[in-house]
Amino acid sequence: MYRVELTKNDRKMVVFAMRSGEWKEEFRIRGEDKRLEVLGVFVVDEEEVLDLDLVLSHEFCGSQGEVYIKGIVKGKGVAKIKGLLRIGKDAPLSESFLRANILMESEQGFADVRPGLEILTDEVKASHAATIGRLDDEQIFYLQSRGVEENAAREILAQGFLNEVFSRVGDPQIVDKMKKELKD
Repeated sequence: MYRVELTKNDRKMVVFAMRSGEWKEEFRIRGEDKRLEVLGVFVVDEEEVLDLDLVLSHEFCGSQGEVYIKGIVKGKGVAKIKGLLRIGKDAPLSESFLRANILMESEQGFADVRPGLEILTDEVKASHAATIGRLDDEQIFYLQSRGVEENAAREILAQGFLNEVFSRVGDPQIVDKMKKELKD
């Protein structure tokens, strides 16, 4: 697993890339008007299993947090994602969002995404979203009609799926390390 923390002004970013295994972590936002982004990508191959359990806790008024995870499940891989946004009683005016998107590359794989909210105060904005989908056959056909082999077309579409997270990281050296982790 590759993991790094970045800080710019009052904004903190935690970035990770992983292939399989179990990871449980709670991120806490403790400062007033602080922003935390947790950005992650994963690829689960063949019979690998990924069990990811994240909690983002707001503990102070006016904090902002976002968890954004994108992953690919190949072969008989298994991905289990559990994410919880917790806004404590001392954190009114906080904003939090959790999004998890998984791309299934085979019929044999399994994915389970369970986002949740625990809100203990008023006047907050919090939401979550999760999707599990497959590659679009029409997009694969389009690339094939342009001379791209089927396997290469699938790889192009899968990389395009993950690029949204990579573009938000913004640091090319970190993105290269993330991509290397996904291939190892």
